[in-house]
Amino acid sequence: GGFKKLRNRYKQFNWVSDFIKNNDVNRVWIGNDRSVLGQWFIKEAKQKNASSVACFMDDGVFSYLGRSASQSFSERYLDAYFKKIIYGFWYDSPITVGASKWIDQAWVMYPEQVNTWLKKKKLKVIFNEKSNLNNLTSLSDYALKSVGLNKKHLESIDVLITLPNESLFSKIPNYEEEIHGLIEFLQSKKIHIAVKYHPAAGETDPLQLLALGLIVIPSNISFELMLPYIKNSTLIGDLSTTILVSHFLQIDKVIMIKLQNDRYSNLMEDLCKNIGLSIFSTIDLKDALKATKLWKI
Repeated sequence: GGFKKLRNRYKQFNWVSDFIKNNDVNRVWIGNDRSVLGQWFIKEAKQKNASSVACFMDDGVFSYLGRSASQSFSERYLDAYFKKIIYGFWYDSPITVGASKWIDQAWVMYPEQVNTWLKKKKLKVIFNEKSNLNNLTSLSDYALKSVGLNKKHLESIDVLITLPNESLFSKIPNYEEEIHGLIEFLQSKKIHIAVKYHPAAGETDPLQLLALGLIVIPSNISFELMLPYIKNSTLIGDLSTTILVSHFLQIDKVIMIKLQNDRYSNLMEDLCKNIGLSIFSTIDLKDALKATKLWKI
């Protein structure tokens, strides 16, 4: 309930305050500065040490396209006012993730492509040495074995299709039919396919993909932990951060599929063009795969 949550939150505040008192914090890294607890941590660190730096670590697509939900009336005003009344007027409701007053630096993959609000921060580029993927192998092996996968499963994949949050694809008409059509086309060419849902999917299968007889990677496995073993696969995605990360880390074959001409899809298309990603509709993609000879189809 609400009061139990509030009591727990204040316990967290007290823990953070004690931690800051007993430790020197010169830099704070945060992936989502909409967090009340995250902002409290930064506030306490800066009160103790005015030179403490708060760094927003790239949270994916929102860093470039913005988070439209943060600009809605309910979140921008009602939710923000409620939090200020409950927790204090130190809380700042960012117009998109990374844009709150508490953030000093934004560490991103493509600094020249960030949205208007992040451009007001000091921009830093995340180090993108491809060879660093090898440093993840021990952790990757452990995580994959915990869900019954091993590197041979991943290394055998020709095509990995990564899917965005259901909150995005549920708004696209005929999305399930489009994805099913693409998978069935690739399967007809004897191409070994795997699909990975967004972590928010949990253990569900909203697009009924298991029935198609392909590998469905457990959604709770971090995509980054798969990268050491899919370097030779072709990655296909639409509105997912995974295609931006893969291109940034110099995975050779990364393709965006565009399924709709809505504002968000168009913004994603522009971003992908600007960073040099190939873009196709699912219909065009079938011809593109033949033309580019990614596979013998």
